Amino acid sequence: MLLSEASLRDLNSRLDKDVTVAQYRPSIVVNDCEACSEDSWNNIQIGTVRIKRVMACGSYRLCDPSDKKVYGTAPLFGQYYIVKQTGTLHVGEPVYKISY
Repeated sequence: MLLSEASLRDLNSRLDKDVTVAQYRPSIVVNDCEACSEDSWNNIQIGTVRIKRVMACGSYRLCDPSDKKVYGTAPLFGQYYIVKQTGTLHVGEPVYKISY
């Protein structure tokens, strides 16, 4: 699962109480991009790894933890990707959007 820090900031601007990236447990966190831009990254490369977006993560709709009610109209948050080319990536490497 991949999400951006900008998307998290945008989400927190709409909430009464901030959430943290740790609550979503993404495998990859991206910075220096616009909020929700990861929603349109169909193919990306980080280091020598190429990944393809599969779908939005349905597990993390906005919810009210006190009554465990999930708001069905709330936007999805984070994106699932599959590995298309294995390799190595490191913290701080740039993310490249690949257009075919």
